[in-house]
Amino acid sequence: MEKDKKVLFQAGSLFLFIASVLLIYVVFWGALSGSAAYPRRTMSVEATGKTTAVPDVATISYSVVKEGKDTKQIASDSNDLINKTIAYLKDQGVDSADITTTDYTLTPVYTQQTWSSSLNSFVPSIASYSLTQTVEVKVRDFSKISSFVDTLSTMGINRIDGVTFSLDDPTKAQDTARADAITKTQEKAQAIARAAGFSLGNVVSINEYNQPQPYMQTAKTFGPGGLVAAAPSSAPTIEPGSQQVTVTVNMVYEIR
Repeated sequence: MEKDKKVLFQAGSLFLFIASVLLIYVVFWGALSGSAAYPRRTMSVEATGKTTAVPDVATISYSVVKEGKDTKQIASDSNDLINKTIAYLKDQGVDSADITTTDYTLTPVYTQQTWSSSLNSFVPSIASYSLTQTVEVKVRDFSKISSFVDTLSTMGINRIDGVTFSLDDPTKAQDTARADAITKTQEKAQAIARAAGFSLGNVVSINEYNQPQPYMQTAKTFGPGGLVAAAPSSAPTIEPGSQQVTVTVNMVYEIR
């Protein structure tokens, strides 16, 4: 019996010893590693880099809006017109991958509400239906933009939402803006350190924020709400201009 108690006591003592060692390891090593990863004295600096790039892609968004009581008929008329415009664009050298249907919406058009004595409330009734089909086309040959806008309106397209310009691959411009942002951030951090009388240590973290690409939108030849009231007498002159690409960098330094 005494022997069993002694064995249990030794086992319990060993368990407590191991638990104590593990606890000391976790507390002290965790504190040391946490201190190394997250220095107590740090400074956060942020700057924005910029560069200018010329857009290489134009996007034209156009729609055909049809209204009528026969949904099959307005769908057929709308599909025929959209198909003709797509065939025209392909004939002009636009790749199929650059033509996208972005909207196909059929909605009821209601008349003025009438009173229903059986329901004891006003009840709307459907007078007709409105079908909207929207297509976006990417144009890479800017010399064709004006003629596309002109021809689409003469073909019967009754809404052109605008022409937008963008960079097909903004990576190169973003790299330039990022390098500019990092240089500005480093210079700013060094200036602050000199003024405050301390030295900079290692970089603890660095983050970047890409701001959305700006774009230009033109409303030439478009009526209120983007509706084409009448075909233009001559094709509009549309220029892509330039875009400013910006990248903001935030860097956290150790303070020594």
